[in-house]
This record gives sequence, C-alpha cells and structure tokens, in this order.
Amino acid sequence: MYVMKKLLTLIFICLSLLGYAQQKMRITNMEGVPYTDGQIINVSITENDLNPITEAFHFDIIVENLAENNLRMKSVCSGEMVDGMEIKICFDLDAGCLDGPPLPIEISSTIPYQEKQTYEVALDPKGFIGLNELVFEFFAEGESITIYANIEVVRVGVNEQKQNAVSLNAFPNPATEGTNITISYTLPNKNNSNKLVIRNMLGTEVIHLPLNPLENKVSVDITSLVAGVYFYTIENNNQIFIAKKLIVN
Repeated sequence: MYVMKKLLTLIFICLSLLGYAQQKMRITNMEGVPYTDGQIINVSITENDLNPITEAFHFDIIVENLAENNLRMKSVCSGEMVDGMEIKICFDLDAGCLDGPPLPIEISSTIPYQEKQTYEVALDPKGFIGLNELVFEFFAEGESITIYANIEVVRVGVNEQKQNAVSLNAFPNPATEGTNITISYTLPNKNNSNKLVIRNMLGTEVIHLPLNPLENKVSVDITSLVAGVYFYTIENNNQIFIAKKLIVN
C-alpha cells in the first residue's frame, strides 16, 4: 500500500510538471518561422531602404495561442532608440496602435482559443541615423519569450552617393504570392559581378541572380516566397549599392 501510494504521488507530480511545461504560446515571423527565447535579430538598412525616407520600416511578430482556452498575455517593448526616431506598434485584435517613445510600450490582451495575434512594429527613421536596440517580451500564464531586435539605420556611403546612375525597381510591388515579378535596374558598373539579392526580414538570402550588364531588367520567380516583407538589393563584391523594400501579399 505504501509503495502504491508513493507511485501514485510520483505519477501525479510528473503529470503536473508536464502540464506546467506545456507551451502556451508560439512566437513566429510572417513566414511562420518560430522565434526562440533570447533570439537576436540584426537588421541593417540604409537611407535608400526607405523611399521616401518618411516611409516606415516595419516587421511583424505573430503570437499564436497554443493553450486549451483563451490566453491572457502581456507584451512589453523596451530598449534604446536613436534620438528623434519614432516607433508605432499596431495589433490586430483590438485594432489599436500605440506610439512611442518613450519606451517601454506595454500591451495587455487576450488571444482567443486557437487564434493568432499580429504585432506590426513600424520604425520611422525620418532621416535619423544610428542603432536602435529593442527588446520584445511576451508573458502568458507563467511562460515568457524575449526577442532582441537590433535595427541599425546607416548613412549612404560616399561611394554610393556617387553612383547617381544606380536604380532598382520591382513591379508589381506589392507582389502577389506565387507569381513572378519584373525588376528593372541600372548598374553601378558594367562588369559581370553585379547580382540581385533578395533577403527576408531576418537577413537570410532567399534569392540571388546575376545581373546582365547589357540588359536593364530581369524576371524573378518568387513562387518560393511566402507573404511578408523582403529587401532586394544590387550587390557587387559584398558591397550593397542600393536596397529597396519588397512586399509579398
């Protein structure tokens, strides 16, 4: 009887720990790739990434409810921003937007059972150059996930400013998922080392193509890209001459 009692107690403890360890939420990017606790996102953009400069650079964070009921949660955005930089966080459940700085920005909400909530984080440089170090913390019923985002806005280099002839444009933009787009370009020099590179929000290269110096446009198959925000650039020997934002719906 004593042994049976001990066994039942052990089983109860194990079941309790299993229930406590059950994941309540999942944090992903727009492509559905999960963010892990403590993950660092490094993004470097130039003044050319925003055209015009007043257009906000933004990225989305998706919070998915994995609990067996409605999920009460709190999220906090804190960190250090360049003086004059503006940030806005919009979230879809309450159709609300919160402006900052000052940081932190705190949001409390409830995510319905088996639903997702989208946080759109928009950063408006307005010409301010420097490194923005943001921390996003998500708390839900004893569980927490922290993401670090280092977003640096860098000034266009002197060599790049001299490349007045460089141009880069995608059509259509926004593009439709699963189709082709046409990218017109004017190269910084007429050699065979120029290439077109498309990266996702994490900076991962997803498409690269050589650019023919005797032509001025190329058709790009984007069927491998899911809906989200990307950056497309002209590069030569690891130097980025121009970068633009591509939106895939």
